[in-house]
Amino acid sequence: MRLSVKTNPPTTVRVVPPANSGRPTLELGRTPLDEVSGAQVGDTVVLENVERGIHDEELLEYGRPNELKLISKVYRAK
Repeated sequence: MRLSVKTNPPTTVRVVPPANSGRPTLELGRTPLDEVSGAQVGDTVVLENVERGIHDEELLEYGRPNELKLISKVYRAK
């Protein structure tokens, strides 16, 4: 699966596979990301910005190989 991720403010993106998958966590970098490969159905996409207190998770519940998943989020100041 490919991911395009845009957030405001920017966040660090990582893909966490299910515990029983045997695959390591994948660090994708900071947003914006455009059509980055490496995620699979069942993985959790973690968006973090420690300075702003942002921690968000999105489970990839469905999809097909090479499908593009778009994640776009705007976080308000607390």
